[in-house]
Amino acid sequence: MPHEIKMPKFGETMTEGTINKWFKQISEEVKKGEPLFEVNTDKATLEMESPAEGILKIILVEEGETAAIGDIVAVIAEKGEKIDTDKYQPGSQKSMTASENELTDRTSRESEDIKVSIEDKIKASPAAKRLAEEEGIDLSKITPGDNRDFIIVEDIKKVKSDKIQATPVAQKIAREKEMSLSEIKGTGPGGWVRKDDVEKKLADKEAKEVLAGTPLSSEDESQEIPMTGIREKVAESMVFSYRSAPHVTLTTRVDMKEAVDLKERLQEKIDQRITYTDIINLITSRALKKYPRLNAHIGENKIVIKKDINLGMAVAIKEGLVVPVINNADLMSLSELAEKREKLVEKALKGNLSPDEMQNSTFTVTNLGGQGVEIFTPIINPPEIAILGAGKITREAMVIEGNIVARPVIWLSLSFDHRAIDGAPAGEFLRYVKELMQNPLELLL
Repeated sequence: MPHEIKMPKFGETMTEGTINKWFKQISEEVKKGEPLFEVNTDKATLEMESPAEGILKIILVEEGETAAIGDIVAVIAEKGEKIDTDKYQPGSQKSMTASENELTDRTSRESEDIKVSIEDKIKASPAAKRLAEEEGIDLSKITPGDNRDFIIVEDIKKVKSDKIQATPVAQKIAREKEMSLSEIKGTGPGGWVRKDDVEKKLADKEAKEVLAGTPLSSEDESQEIPMTGIREKVAESMVFSYRSAPHVTLTTRVDMKEAVDLKERLQEKIDQRITYTDIINLITSRALKKYPRLNAHIGENKIVIKKDINLGMAVAIKEGLVVPVINNADLMSLSELAEKREKLVEKALKGNLSPDEMQNSTFTVTNLGGQGVEIFTPIINPPEIAILGAGKITREAMVIEGNIVARPVIWLSLSFDHRAIDGAPAGEFLRYVKELMQNPLELLL
């Protein structure tokens, strides 16, 4: 019996996934538990292991295409096993379900459908009209079969099967390159034209142009970068956050002399690498314990103050931005936080973060000091209500006990959702963080 591979759900906020890469091709043998495909989610790029063993018979969602959670993306069957390819056509899952339901009760409703449509200019059953609209088929160009004077679902299906079938990505590429699908031989199930078919035809065409001496494009032509995968998800999340949450950002300048001295002394005594981010994470987690109103999520008409303090860390990767999470950060020592941070960042840069390592953050810290940024206004990571940004440590003149001295200084920026908390308590939280940053030894006593 064929095994249908469906788009998995990685995390509670995921509604769809984009296939980034297939590790197996049609007709290749697949073993249970080995990587089958790579999927871009709203948070990261993850590998999906094969839940079955057999031969990869059908791929319904190609690289670059998106499918909803639960949609069938591929079919695995035993060697030599025959399967109904008509049942598994790219993009047909929703329409097939509707059509099958319509066909089941068509006999009992057909007379009613005809009566409803008899007054229309084009005589067609409501089910046929719906299917035609879904498939973009012009009813005026359809001739009813079996000597009928009205169009039914079977007529739409016949026209649909006669049309050139191509996946959405294949259609998009062909349209952009002004290519006719009729000149491309499809290698997909039932002769469907796939992305690879279009790209192969395009490569052949470009090769002929090169041999003929025809220039392909100008070197000064603008470059277009598709906003897909993690970049697309980051964009959606940031737009949602900025539109839905009234952002207010508070900034404060912090004297880092004690923190710098502490870091230098620790590095002399232990082999483990301690960063300023680790110190900020330690202090932030302790401050959230005293000010739990900042450790919260906002929902529809409610604010949920979280029991656990799970610290998110914004990490920039090639594809965009991910936020690995240190769970129960308030219960960890500075050394434990540093060890956890190092492991999570390493996995993030390699693209190996698991869904569990990117879920349930209650407050996020982002540090752009390494990029030379001194002050910035971070955007809240929804559904959290606040985010703390840290800039580069610089040396500035400060008045200490009546004397002007040069001290290491960092700027902290707290962005918060004004729907969930007001400026005064947010300012108190930031002031407390500043106090701890200027006296970090208090946390180690």
